[in-house]
Amino acid sequence: MVTIGMRGIEDIIQQSDSELRRFEQRLRFPPIMEELFNVYYHQRSLSVLRVALVLAFLLYAGFGVLDIYMAPKSVHAIWIIRFAVVCPAIGLLFLMTFMRMFHSVKSLAVSLVVLLMGYGIIGMLVIADDPDTGQLYYAGLILVIMWACVLMRMRFRNASIVCWLIVLGYEYTAVVFLNMLESEGTVKIFISNNFFFISANIIGMISSYLIERSARRDFVNGLLLEERSRNIEFEKNELKSRDERIHKELVMARNIQQQLIPSRQPRDNIGSLYVPMEMVGGDFYDFIQFREENLIGIFISDVTGHGISSSLITAMIKSIILQAYSLKNDPAALLLHINRLLVNQTGGKFITAFYGIYDYRSGTMTYANAGHNPPYIITAGKAGILTVDACFPLAAFNGDDLKRFDKLYRNDTVTLQRGSKFFLYTDGFQEVPWPGGDEGIAGFLQSIHGLPCGEFIQTLHERLVKVNGTDMFQDDICLICIDV
Repeated sequence: MVTIGMRGIEDIIQQSDSELRRFEQRLRFPPIMEELFNVYYHQRSLSVLRVALVLAFLLYAGFGVLDIYMAPKSVHAIWIIRFAVVCPAIGLLFLMTFMRMFHSVKSLAVSLVVLLMGYGIIGMLVIADDPDTGQLYYAGLILVIMWACVLMRMRFRNASIVCWLIVLGYEYTAVVFLNMLESEGTVKIFISNNFFFISANIIGMISSYLIERSARRDFVNGLLLEERSRNIEFEKNELKSRDERIHKELVMARNIQQQLIPSRQPRDNIGSLYVPMEMVGGDFYDFIQFREENLIGIFISDVTGHGISSSLITAMIKSIILQAYSLKNDPAALLLHINRLLVNQTGGKFITAFYGIYDYRSGTMTYANAGHNPPYIITAGKAGILTVDACFPLAAFNGDDLKRFDKLYRNDTVTLQRGSKFFLYTDGFQEVPWPGGDEGIAGFLQSIHGLPCGEFIQTLHERLVKVNGTDMFQDDICLICIDV
């Protein structure tokens, strides 16, 4: 396919399909497009042209054997036309097809060789001593016409002109030199020959027209395909550039979100892990410091869904917690305050949350729960789930509705056994296909109870990857462990 490098062709390609099809039917494109088609048609037809020339040479020369039987008295004169004029011309044209300049002279050179082949046969009719024998050579003209129109890949206009010139040459020769109108017998032959000549010429013209039109259709389709390919490549590059920008923005968003969660553990007896499903996630946790050294606040939440939208809500939660410093001593009040600010602000998403205040002196955990997964309390003997009130998640209902449904967030306190573990998590932890379900989870948690909190979290993560079969989870996962 010709590479399209001219800007003007773009305006033509943008035309409607019906416009381009009309160009095909007329066998004439606009100037720039026609020039490109000429190059395209030359490249496409060159190999067929060479095969046609080889075939013509072999047949034109091979029929010389029949001259001995059909025109024995004039065989030498016929052979001069056949072997000294026409065959060398065919051979020369074949050699020219390998020259760079052939494209510029192709139409003229091919037309001349076809005329030479046709008029060569007409010359044989004239010089044949036996008129009856000479009249037999007209069949060769039919072969020349069909060969020129079909195999030589001549343009329709050139093929029509050349073939009609051959027909006219025969008409003139038959009337003037062969005197075929002087007797009733020759008139019949003349009429019969004309019928076959003209029929062959019409068939040849139709074939030539359809061949060229088909080539033009393929050319147009190639242009359209090339244009669409360029558009697809442009769109692909645009998408790639957009993906790169989005990736950079996601990396930036991930870095920002990483700054929202604690960069280190507040105490040696606390371990945590956050594994977002995507670059950014909807899980969030934070450790809230108190002036009293024996107190530490632990907040964990899970926004429905994951990705950028959920991560934006976690940023809102972080901001609210920082501004609600006075409410940090009251878990229920803090959750209610967050709920009030997030209602109708999260695009239909809601948030489960758990906020607890751990007292190192008394070993108690004062907490409030907003629809979050209940934590595990793990001892040497078992791993059990803490019973919590079934309250609605954040941003699902306003305060008045929560009060009307009797689902206002409440504070509860649990005293933890020394040596036990208090384990918080988001629902991505439970969505991993644990063998044995909840019992399998409890059994594994109890089996690693003796590990320090940091090793406990690391071992648990390794187990999650093994159970899941990959480190790419179906949801965000957040884990927090407190050694009592």
